[in-house]
Amino acid sequence: MTPQAVIFDRRGTLALTLTDRQWAAAALERAGRDATPQAVRAVVDRLQDSDLDADLHRRTFDAVLAEEGFDDTLAQVL
Repeated sequence: MTPQAVIFDRRGTLALTLTDRQWAAAALERAGRDATPQAVRAVVDRLQDSDLDADLHRRTFDAVLAEEGFDDTLAQVL
């Protein structure tokens, strides 16, 4: 059987294996930051709920991260 389509669920709109705290901690670590409980909480507190439109989600997410003062390195890995 040959696949007809592939779904990429980058942020976990359809399935999420990490909690928000685990996801934020992993992003901080990938950005070379310490994933202290305070840093993880700060990231989680600043994030908005995801949506189902990928383009709208990316634009909204980028705007939220910029408004909240996230630098480009951390924003990319989030």
